[in-house]
Amino acid sequence: MVEIARRHSVTVVAPLAAKGPDERARIALVPVESEEDGLRVVRPRVLPKNLPGGRAIGPPIWAMKLRPVLREENLRLQGANLLHAQFGNEGGFAASRFAKHERLPFVLTVRGSDILISGSRHVSRWFVAATVRQASAVIAVSRQLADRVVELGADRGRVTVIPGGVPYPPKLNRGEARASLGIDERETLVLWVGGLLPVKQPLHMIAAFREVSAPRSRLVMAGDGALRGEVEAFVRREGLEDRVMLTGHLDRDRVWTWQSAADILVNSSRSEGTPFAVLEALGAGTPVAGYPLAGVSDALALVGGGQVADGVSPQALASAIAATIRDHRDRDELAARARAQFSVEPVASQVEEIYSAVAAADG
Repeated sequence: MVEIARRHSVTVVAPLAAKGPDERARIALVPVESEEDGLRVVRPRVLPKNLPGGRAIGPPIWAMKLRPVLREENLRLQGANLLHAQFGNEGGFAASRFAKHERLPFVLTVRGSDILISGSRHVSRWFVAATVRQASAVIAVSRQLADRVVELGADRGRVTVIPGGVPYPPKLNRGEARASLGIDERETLVLWVGGLLPVKQPLHMIAAFREVSAPRSRLVMAGDGALRGEVEAFVRREGLEDRVMLTGHLDRDRVWTWQSAADILVNSSRSEGTPFAVLEALGAGTPVAGYPLAGVSDALALVGGGQVADGVSPQALASAIAATIRDHRDRDELAARARAQFSVEPVASQVEEIYSAVAAADG
């Protein structure tokens, strides 16, 4: 949106919903209105996501609470030309209801769990389906998501697959990145990035790494989450304390340094769209191994940057890791191909084309 705002007037409405006391305390420190990267950003507070019956009443409550905020921002813009929602969840439903009421063209981007999880649950499926049907255009970040929104009722002709939109930092030299992290040049550095959550399957990652026979190999897991204790216990049981490092949550610059230093990034998720960590690693020149998710497979096919496992098991993932490490792909070439495909500029241009088509159809 920052790139699109270079040529168009854009306001971002980013609702915040706390899941517990700690999160509410953090949210209280975030300004309701701010100017960020040249964009006006409004962060209205909505009810917590963990209300009893939340999946049934959450989307209508979000629609009700966000309507006055969206109306005020629409007036501030003196009439928006379209509304673009970034997820098919509660916020997407609220945006779709407002767009219908105001007769605004509505563009929806779907990214993963909003469709693959919420769109498959009995209670929330109706709201997700209503959202995708309302959209004048749907942008999906993978083929799998595109197929899923069609199953939910979207017109196939209105669905476009656009992976990416990564704001790549300048490329870092692998040796310099390693030196800054204290990683020996002779180590084989395996990187995993994500929340320590069930859907990311961090235990699969550790079990697969246990089978990797690359010399002086080390696994670095960047991220935090509810499974942290279970992951630490698993590492101890396997006797991998000296080979597995848990960094906890890292800021974006630090993650980029690890991505630039790694020999390989591994994705062990059981369900995702096109993971940003995968696209980021490719843009750093780091090849990727992962389970056969459509978004991962598509990204690697486009740039030739790694290996997809031939099954969903730690053993299959370990084989993909070993094959990727042996491949010795030219890192500079891989980074150039990934940036040409997935960086912000080409993706923003594709999104603008969709905006133009939607506005023309509405006009």
